[in-house]
Amino acid sequence: DLKPAAKKPLLPKNRKDRGLPLDKGWSSFSEGSAGGSLVLLISGAIGTGVLALPYGVSCVGVLGSVSLFAMAGVATFYSNTILFDCVACTGHGSYGQLMSDILGKYGGMTLDLFVFVEGLGAVATYVVFIMDYVPQVCELWGPDVWCTDQLNVAAAATVV
Repeated sequence: DLKPAAKKPLLPKNRKDRGLPLDKGWSSFSEGSAGGSLVLLISGAIGTGVLALPYGVSCVGVLGSVSLFAMAGVATFYSNTILFDCVACTGHGSYGQLMSDILGKYGGMTLDLFVFVEGLGAVATYVVFIMDYVPQVCELWGPDVWCTDQLNVAAAATVV
């Protein structure tokens, strides 16, 4: 009896039978833990685009924004359902494995390159955001504080 993949869990409940380590729990943020995965998913879902939302809403208006958010939510739901069904049918454990199987070795490498470039863009967006707003806050302590210079803030944010 085949159920649609959206109705059953993506991974089997018994990880021990698949040769995988047991779940490390929500309180751990180490590699592969539920807590680390949750933080990664929330960070990816919110993303750096949230910094541009106020400007976008001011351009489109509230009703247009709500409509666009609803359409984006529906598109996300259906695309994830399709991905989950593909993973369930092929037996792959990750999106990367699925894409490597579909697109071949070079397709998987291209996917990794795109994910890397997207990560660099996200980091650059955060650095620019910090570089623009931290000096304004630091001016409350006086105009000669080191963090009122954008280059100092950018260097500190990059090091951190």
